[in-house]
Amino acid sequence: MMDQGVVMDEVFLSIGWWGRYQRIQFLMTMLPVLACAVHVMSVVFIGRAVQHTCSPLTSLNITLEDGGQTTDYDVILNSRNLSLNVTYGACSVDVTNGSHVVYSSTCLNGYQYAEPRDRSFVSEWDLVCEGESLSDVSQTLLSLGQMAGALIFTALADVYGRKPTYMITHLLLFAVAVGIAFSPSFIVFAVLRFLIGAFQQGTGLISNVLLLEMLPTQQRALPSQVGSYVWPGSLLVLCLCAYVTKDVSWQYTELLLAGLSIYVLFQWWITDESIRWLLANNKLATAEKILYKATKSNKVDFNKALELMRSGDLRMSTLPTELKVQDSVRQTQVHDSDRNMPDVSSSEVPVPSAPASEELRFSAFVRNKNIFVITAISCYMWFADSLTYYGLLMTSTSLTDDFYLGFFVNVLVELPAAFAFGVLINRIGRKKCIFIFHVIAGFSLLTSEVLSNAPFAEAIPGRKWIIMGVSLLGKFGISVGFGTLFLYSPELYPTNLRNSGFGISSMAARVGGMVAPYSRTFARHVAWGPGAVFTCLCLLVPVLIGFLPETHGHELPQTIADMDKWIDSTRRKRSKKDRHGQIH
Repeated sequence: MMDQGVVMDEVFLSIGWWGRYQRIQFLMTMLPVLACAVHVMSVVFIGRAVQHTCSPLTSLNITLEDGGQTTDYDVILNSRNLSLNVTYGACSVDVTNGSHVVYSSTCLNGYQYAEPRDRSFVSEWDLVCEGESLSDVSQTLLSLGQMAGALIFTALADVYGRKPTYMITHLLLFAVAVGIAFSPSFIVFAVLRFLIGAFQQGTGLISNVLLLEMLPTQQRALPSQVGSYVWPGSLLVLCLCAYVTKDVSWQYTELLLAGLSIYVLFQWWITDESIRWLLANNKLATAEKILYKATKSNKVDFNKALELMRSGDLRMSTLPTELKVQDSVRQTQVHDSDRNMPDVSSSEVPVPSAPASEELRFSAFVRNKNIFVITAISCYMWFADSLTYYGLLMTSTSLTDDFYLGFFVNVLVELPAAFAFGVLINRIGRKKCIFIFHVIAGFSLLTSEVLSNAPFAEAIPGRKWIIMGVSLLGKFGISVGFGTLFLYSPELYPTNLRNSGFGISSMAARVGGMVAPYSRTFARHVAWGPGAVFTCLCLLVPVLIGFLPETHGHELPQTIADMDKWIDSTRRKRSKKDRHGQIH
């Protein structure tokens, strides 16, 4: 019996894999990368730190000891003409007598800022000094929301379909982004940031799977290749939006960013459900409707594509005899009809659903050895790459004195990584990309730490520039490796577990993203600590990747049985190759 993934590849090739229909679907499903990127990183601009000092006081009574007696003095009015100076610092009011501090307190009259208060939510809600950590809480809550969204919405997409779950999460992402601009308090803002994280993950991960499932095997890398440019491009759009609104309230910046998703209001009538998911869940009539729409848009023969899709290997062998007869009659009606549109108005054929429901149980991630190994290794790789990628950003110094230019240049570093990914992903395969670029990242970061902390390195000419160069090379390597995971991980799972497996892996990445900010504190206590951790994390990945199969050139597995057969075959080939090598 022909593998179901092979049959689906033939179907997609028969309708033209890059026709007008696919280009429209690709565009509408790739666009959410823009919204996902800008909302995750918007806090860099709408929550930027603003220079501040304590607001001046009109009076300040302090108690001083004079000749064995204590007396209250108003040092602002300086009623006794004492030689006291009042200094307004960022977080304290200090009274000094020469170089001696005689009195110090927190800001008693609030803060004054170098810019209007509404330029950042940090200044608007006074998230400074004792409340400084609160400015990071919103990003922590966003990461928690991403964890929840990665787990919940991807699982819902496996059960209820890609399209409805994707559309709902994207619409809610748009609505919550608008709501953030009208937050009356930081508490409301923080809660909405949690929701932004959840809906961002639902939108981003499901759209990625929709893109993956609409393409045949040889073109599956295309979404990741294009996305590797769209992500940094989206961050450049964020920088542009923040720059043009830098002289107005942060709420206007947020509204402008929310407006980047306004097309979601009419996207329902353009974006279609995944045909692979429909067939895996026995929704045959709906799959036929979408297939007809695709062939009509691409101007190819519908009957040929339908014949391939309904070639007994996809479902007929699982049907009871009486249902085979019913479906045979309905298929005859399609081919004998004088109309161009097939008769798909009848209800779905009641194909037994036991295999699908079995695959949808979360117990499969534990009970099936292959799925368990794939998930465990995938989770580690996502955690390691997320922690390293964001940790490098957290511990890196600004490249320029200009805030916006520094961000702009920092994002540009990822474009060479996107080019390398696009050129190599189909030439050397997924596993080699992950192996090579994690080795590059690991040894580059190791070199950077040695040059930064070893006493002998101080005598090396141009050490500062060398450290910068190898550090950027490390970021280049982890960017390519991290980007490869977005393609590689979902390719490993069968269709009815693909979103769930992808979501679990992404949830591990969110844990890495939550840990990453603490690398700054770690670096203050142990200068070489973060680099050592990043190096070890990166160099373990090439070891673990050897336990997983190469997905390049292999059809997406439709069922757990397809996946097991594929992995077992890969193991046998590797074992045979090892024995052959030992003999020689």
